[in-house]
Amino acid sequence: IEKALVYIDAVLAQKLAALEVEPQLYLLRWLRLGFGREFHHEDVMILWDAFMDAIANGTRGGAEDFSSRDVYEGVAVSVLLSMRDDILSMDDFGSVMSRLQRVPPGIQVRHLIARAKAMAATSLLDTTNDSLATSVAISAARGNDR
Repeated sequence: IEKALVYIDAVLAQKLAALEVEPQLYLLRWLRLGFGREFHHEDVMILWDAFMDAIANGTRGGAEDFSSRDVYEGVAVSVLLSMRDDILSMDDFGSVMSRLQRVPPGIQVRHLIARAKAMAATSLLDTTNDSLATSVAISAARGNDR
């Protein structure tokens, strides 16, 4: 997730890193509870349907050949992106962690799923693609030096 976030939004990734907000601190809750505390019941069912669909159909080949993990991680990155402005405006670890435990209302779950599937389909969540994340991180760091 960190690598995908660096690629998609280096500024947000740098902010989280600077405040030492590590993914395992918020992702564990999201994973263990299946986003059940972050969204309304109906939206959670839509999310779980997407995860189950990826489990059932993830290996069918073609343009949508991705796993439920890809969709799950993509949703997590999408949730982070939906809170981007709030996170960037915060200056301390506690505030960011509090925000990450309270997903803002009104997020369109179907949009999160579509974005997650797009990330998965374009291999943005591929953890074996170290060179891509590294080159993006280097480019982002160079851009900040100017």
